[in-house]
Amino acid sequence: MSVIRSLHTAARLRPSSSWDVVIAGAGPVGLATANFLHHHLSRLPARRSKDGPFRILVAERAPGPSTHSKGFGLQPRTLEALALLHNEKEGDNLAHRFLHAPYPDPADGRMSVANIMRSIYLWHSGRLLAEVAPPTADRLHTLFPYMITRPQYAIEGLLADELRRRQQQQLNGSGDPACEIELVYGAKVVGVTSSANQDEGALDVAINMGDSDSEQITIHSAYLIGADGGRSPVRHMVGTPFPGFTRDEVFWMVDARIHTADGRPTTWSPSPSEGGSTMHFTLSPYGTTLMFPIQTGPDAPPDPLVRIIMLGADQQAIKRYGSIDSCLEETSTTPSKSSADIAAYFDKYSNAPAAPTLGAFQQLFNERCQVPYATVLTDRPEVARRVADATATGFKLVDPAWCTRFKVNERVAAQYASPAPPGINGKIGGEEPEPRVFLVGDAAHVHSPAGGQGMNLGIQDAQNLAWKLALALDTPSTPAVDHRRQVNKMLATYHAERHPVAEKIVKASGEITGMVATGTMSILAFVVGTIAPVIAKWLPAQMVATMAQEPIGLNIRYGAGWVDNTSTSAAAALSGTGLKLQRQSGCRAPSRGVLVPLNPAAGTLSVTPLDLVASAAPRISVHFYVPAHLASAAARGPIAAMAQQIRDALGPQYEQRIGAFHVTALLASPPVESVAFPPVLPLLVSGSHPHAGPIGDGDAPDVVAAIQSHRTTVTPVTSNGDEEVLPVWEDSTGEVAGMLFGTTHHATFGVKSADQVWVAVVRPDMVLGQIGLGLTAEQVVSYLQLELS
Repeated sequence: MSVIRSLHTAARLRPSSSWDVVIAGAGPVGLATANFLHHHLSRLPARRSKDGPFRILVAERAPGPSTHSKGFGLQPRTLEALALLHNEKEGDNLAHRFLHAPYPDPADGRMSVANIMRSIYLWHSGRLLAEVAPPTADRLHTLFPYMITRPQYAIEGLLADELRRRQQQQLNGSGDPACEIELVYGAKVVGVTSSANQDEGALDVAINMGDSDSEQITIHSAYLIGADGGRSPVRHMVGTPFPGFTRDEVFWMVDARIHTADGRPTTWSPSPSEGGSTMHFTLSPYGTTLMFPIQTGPDAPPDPLVRIIMLGADQQAIKRYGSIDSCLEETSTTPSKSSADIAAYFDKYSNAPAAPTLGAFQQLFNERCQVPYATVLTDRPEVARRVADATATGFKLVDPAWCTRFKVNERVAAQYASPAPPGINGKIGGEEPEPRVFLVGDAAHVHSPAGGQGMNLGIQDAQNLAWKLALALDTPSTPAVDHRRQVNKMLATYHAERHPVAEKIVKASGEITGMVATGTMSILAFVVGTIAPVIAKWLPAQMVATMAQEPIGLNIRYGAGWVDNTSTSAAAALSGTGLKLQRQSGCRAPSRGVLVPLNPAAGTLSVTPLDLVASAAPRISVHFYVPAHLASAAARGPIAAMAQQIRDALGPQYEQRIGAFHVTALLASPPVESVAFPPVLPLLVSGSHPHAGPIGDGDAPDVVAAIQSHRTTVTPVTSNGDEEVLPVWEDSTGEVAGMLFGTTHHATFGVKSADQVWVAVVRPDMVLGQIGLGLTAEQVVSYLQLELS
């Protein structure tokens, strides 16, 4: 079984011990990286070396787990990533646990579950301009058509719990551990150099144990990952520039409970007991205010904590008080938070000299947010309702978790993957040294909280890097030079893919911040309140859904890296069909739909496309998409032959690269019956507890089940009559075709024969590495061997 130890000091960390990966930082991104790595490495066959199990160390400089609320929003793309971390023994996945598992508040022990952000209320001067709801799941083509919020301490706690839970699993089917992992608190990575002894590892990593610099040990590791925050020591150790600037805008922020002036509790969410919540976006002449309920669920208090963020408050305070100094505390702390807590939060931000007083914050908040009591009063019998509540306003902020003021940085690291200092380790001929040190999360990028992308961007960094590192570690002890070049090329794609994404997000969040912090509120209020509703009625639903995918990470497109942008053009093949290929190489692969097995090789349970990709990880899966008339066993011979050609061409690399082959039959006519997908319960559900948790008012389809481990053992061979072992599925709801081609059904989808079908190579991170009509075995093999132009 796998092993994890959770320590609060580094006393048990042995000097000169050897590790495969050291992760500096046990925040949400560091713990997510550890989970992804552990998941992938635990699924590999017995290690091809004398060193025994894979070993991962997570070193956190703090003395214990975080108790901060800090970041808390998880976007659909991040939930898809977490859903790939399935637990085969218990039949659920990490996204399901993030949605439904209760977690205690460290302050009062109250249990809470995830908030599903069901809508956004836009206010202006006390008037509700609009309620914005997300597009439907079938329009967004995702299992998770919503954002959820959970306090960061709960996110970190659930990620750490998942690591502990994995120690009970024996994922590789042998009696020996496949992967050991150690989580150590009070251990700060303070140095990294190339190792003099390559038998012990490529890197020497220096770690301070506890607070004393004198208690330092050196360990050895093949790779180091810096998940150590915006002021990343690891980034400084490798000398990576962090270009960017500090914005002029000042944010005011508080986590507090909100009462009416006469002391009645408010919730600011329409259905807190069901785990639903609403974000409030208030426009006013003074600036913009954002509000996010933090606590929901059956055990949530009647007055849950709400995060309030105000822009333009400095200028508002000067107008009201004559100077900013008169409404600030003497220090940047509040009685409920220590200076260390505040410093931890502002690891990626520029903290202003002093925090506002709670009284000043409350006064400015009430001038901006003139929301009637009736809209936000807690809906409980003991809470009195009054006629005046329809118009009465004015609130008290009580029990602040913290109250502070800060500026934001906008920076992106110049390089996400670096050689070990001094850069001489692993150099092959005249080529660049092999990447050994990687940056993820805030260590790689920092930006405004506008858009709620920070933690999501980091977890998606972790997902992208982890499966590539797993494949890099799944190599012979002494790999050939050509293989080492291939591994180095693969690891270099991490920077090529993720760096442009961060640059785009940083730019977009900065533009949003600039817009809401300037004097454009009246114009924006006019557009939202009058023009937008009219335009929205005339926009096609799919266009609205496509626009909505931009800020929630569903429109990911890698233009460089481990993607094949030279795949066969689909334009000519689809000419005259009225269809267009909607997803190119580098885009998100289909994850939603019901795939019904058409032959014994596919098993007896219907699954989602996400299941098929998850069951192959950390390897790549190859998918053949065929029209219905080519789905018969007799017609599939050329497909099975191509799968065999790919296997033969890869030779020994086959087991390292390919996890599964799948054939999916696309519908020729409209789906006979549309599946009633529930509005909030993810389609990927627990096999033993399909209705777990309070969220959701619909039943999951009976045909959908959890991932089955036997699907990972499919071996591509040529057809043998009716006993073909290549699994074949039917796209019963038409959602795979809908995402790829914009329609649920078509007679041919441009396919003329079984030897010229649609081929998609899907990576473990749900990205289309390659897609095209009539791709050959040689083209697929070239992609898998990173022979890309």
